[in-house]
Amino acid sequence: MSGVRPDGRLTFLLCGKKVSKETHPPSRPCGVPSLRATHAAGLELAALRQPSRKPPHDLPCVRRARRGWKNKPVGCNRWWHLIRCHSSLTSCWAHLRNWISTMVRPEKYEPLKLVSMFRLAAALRNQMLEAGFTDNGGAIHSAERILNILGLRLCYPGLSHINNLRNHPSALFSPEALVAHRAGEQVFIEHISPHRALTRLAIEKIIDGASDGDFLAFVQAHFKLALLTRAETDRLNKINRSRIAHDRLQAAGINQLEECLPQEANS
Repeated sequence: MSGVRPDGRLTFLLCGKKVSKETHPPSRPCGVPSLRATHAAGLELAALRQPSRKPPHDLPCVRRARRGWKNKPVGCNRWWHLIRCHSSLTSCWAHLRNWISTMVRPEKYEPLKLVSMFRLAAALRNQMLEAGFTDNGGAIHSAERILNILGLRLCYPGLSHINNLRNHPSALFSPEALVAHRAGEQVFIEHISPHRALTRLAIEKIIDGASDGDFLAFVQAHFKLALLTRAETDRLNKINRSRIAHDRLQAAGINQLEECLPQEANS
């Protein structure tokens, strides 16, 4: 049994009890926002409190749009600007290469800075020896590393890593290693003056009071690398592995070293 009262309330029986319910919501006073408007305002406030997910306009890297390229903001970075300005991928890639070529990478290790760091490493190595430590334990390792970087900077400019020596125009090959390199076989890097012995000699130069210019000239004159085959490397290490000698290579049957032509070195 149910009925509607004159004031708009619905009366009915539920489980034997008389229940009354409004059939229309009460009227909202003027100026009071509705629940729908309040909910929308709350969502806008929550969005303002959260950080924006849109990439900044000066973002240097390339980001893919979430829903296709059309949503990518124009001018957000140089890469997208190039893609929009040039119709073909070839011309776009040419402009990218020109732009990258203008970016000069600063030198990470300057020669004079390396000389000053080698002086500190030499002093530390001597202090460690006085305290009863050894070179094999690591007393000389910092000096060896710095001297290796300095020698590469002076004698092989432009070389990014010592493992790329075979592609450098100033790389020296033994005749057998040059044939192996042109055939695509592996060649091995060898210090003409054993590196630890050369490091000890360089530390003696520092102790004797060599100036920065004299030390740079010493390193440039004595830091030399050669590319040999595996058999030549094993034979050289068996005869003389750790001593500096002017005829060290000749004693192992390596009488001359040759340079590889630039176009062949890069092939």
